[in-house]
Amino acid sequence: MNDTIKTILSHRSIRKFKNEPLNNETVETLVKCAQAASTSSYQQVYSIIGVEDKGMKDKLAALAGGQNYVAENGYFFVFCLDYHRHMLAAEMTGSDIADTVESTEGFIVGTADAALAAQNMAVAAE
Repeated sequence: MNDTIKTILSHRSIRKFKNEPLNNETVETLVKCAQAASTSSYQQVYSIIGVEDKGMKDKLAALAGGQNYVAENGYFFVFCLDYHRHMLAAEMTGSDIADTVESTEGFIVGTADAALAAQNMAVAAE
């Protein structure tokens, strides 16, 4: 059994993280791993936001229903559905993508892409 399979099979969700900052190299590596995830039509319609500020993490924890693990960590990644880059590219080429961006399918594609990226990052972080 290879190391990746061992990591996946030994995964446990405990939501208790070390309150140690990540260095830039680790953050960049984790983001690259997230970006390497499979996507729908290679769209990558998500953004990854890194949060280090304790006050901001506290606000996010409150918005997440008081989930302490959102605030108590060394670095918090937020994955957001984001069609903004696609809309800018469409404007530059005179294309109309409103039907795609505003559709249920577009929402599902973006959500799935973000979830796949987050899972890739989680496996890499372990």
